[in-house]
Amino acid sequence: MALAANTPTVPPLSSLVVPGRKRQPGTTPTWTLKLGTVLTTLSIFAVSFGYASTHLAVSEAPLRPAVVATAGTSEPAAPASSTGATATSSTRLASSVRTTTRSPVTKTASS
Repeated sequence: MALAANTPTVPPLSSLVVPGRKRQPGTTPTWTLKLGTVLTTLSIFAVSFGYASTHLAVSEAPLRPAVVATAGTSEPAAPASSTGATATSSTRLASSVRTTTRSPVTKTASS
């Protein structure tokens, strides 16, 4: 069977596709990513709001609880040490900042 000279040729299928953006197989559309982001944000907000509403602060709670005085003495009791001996003098706190004789750092390492 021979083709006639006046028979029109059929264009390839790729030219019949409407021009535009082609979607790659296996990729997710943009609108689904945006929808997922919005749903995730709203769910985190709802969960944190629910947590905060169940853990309310007590307005009558004192900022500094009162110190319970020991009966019969006006001095506070000395804390017991790990060996069981009691301290006879009060503990003094000192600053843990120490001075040094090293030269000051004028340049830091940079990458």
